[in-house]
Amino acid sequence: GVRGRYRSMSALSEVLRHSLGAERAWRERLQRGRVWEVWEAAVGPGVAAHAWPEGFRERDVLVVVVSDSVWMQQLHLQRLLVLQRLNAHLEEAPIREIRFRLGDVEGERRKWTRRAGTAARRPAALPPPSREDLEAAERLVAELPDGDLRRAFRELFLLDRRAHRAGREGEEGG
Repeated sequence: GVRGRYRSMSALSEVLRHSLGAERAWRERLQRGRVWEVWEAAVGPGVAAHAWPEGFRERDVLVVVVSDSVWMQQLHLQRLLVLQRLNAHLEEAPIREIRFRLGDVEGERRKWTRRAGTAARRPAALPPPSREDLEAAERLVAELPDGDLRRAFRELFLLDRRAHRAGREGEEGG
């Protein structure tokens, strides 16, 4: 009778609730998987040569393997910028926190390139850096002791500035 129908309706809504939850979790996992796809585009090849994502701890904490302690220190200082750049590429499932640990960057990279089989898609072209951005980048990296480090962080900073400007120009144009 009525009670039986009510029971089956509540069972149905329970199933729907579970399947919607599962779908959201899968969508999130797919987005998370894109971290490896977009890493180099997000941080630039200079940083990507010395730091590569290893995996997730908890649901939204990304663990990144770093080649040595100097890079580790710099990346830790630039953590928010790296997070911001990465999240700009991951629309639906932003990463809350990023942690760095020393490890085998080349090994992690090889795992990914073997799995991907192809180079990551090229990001959309960004406007060239402005003179102000170039000057700001030079000031930012002036203190860094190592040439490679200076180049990589300059690149990361400029990528961020250019993407930021591209976003603003897109809003004005549309």
